[in-house]
Amino acid sequence: MKLAIDIDGVLAQFDTAYTQLLMKIDPTIKVDVFAADFPVAWSIEDYYGFSPETVDKAWAEIKNCGIFWKFLFPYPTAWADIEALNAAKRSHDIYFLTNRPGATAKRETEEWLRGHGFDRATVVICSKKQLFCEAAEIDVLIDDKVDNCWNHKSTRTFLFKRPYNKEHWSAYSCVDTVREALDGI
Repeated sequence: MKLAIDIDGVLAQFDTAYTQLLMKIDPTIKVDVFAADFPVAWSIEDYYGFSPETVDKAWAEIKNCGIFWKFLFPYPTAWADIEALNAAKRSHDIYFLTNRPGATAKRETEEWLRGHGFDRATVVICSKKQLFCEAAEIDVLIDDKVDNCWNHKSTRTFLFKRPYNKEHWSAYSCVDTVREALDGI
């Protein structure tokens, strides 16, 4: 069986680091990135009112600094989820499917995974996850972005529960951990 696992929003806390970077660039906007319901919207920039200039500066920093993706904090469930993925790789092909931009994004992601206990990860940088899943004949996709979980013909999808996708929970097979999805396949 082939499994594709998203990283940001599933294993790594992108939203926290990204919002902190936005606030560093524009300190007039304050966001409690440690609130239980953070982030409440997919588009952090629009929801909290960050300007397009601030967003552009943040993405330029992310793409060019060479360390942003490597040093994201894991979610509390990530350690146990990665341990379960290590066990699953004995009988399944595991792909980490992400849309991270930047010249070093793939290497940084591999280093992040290695640093959190998953060695020799297959990391795929891809903006069209549905097309990748079809081409690679992926059996299961776990992702937090609703757009990545709909309209798959032969891939079973699990929507990873986050506050910003709560309105869609009733329409998808939803999970709180990667382990929950692995138990369901």
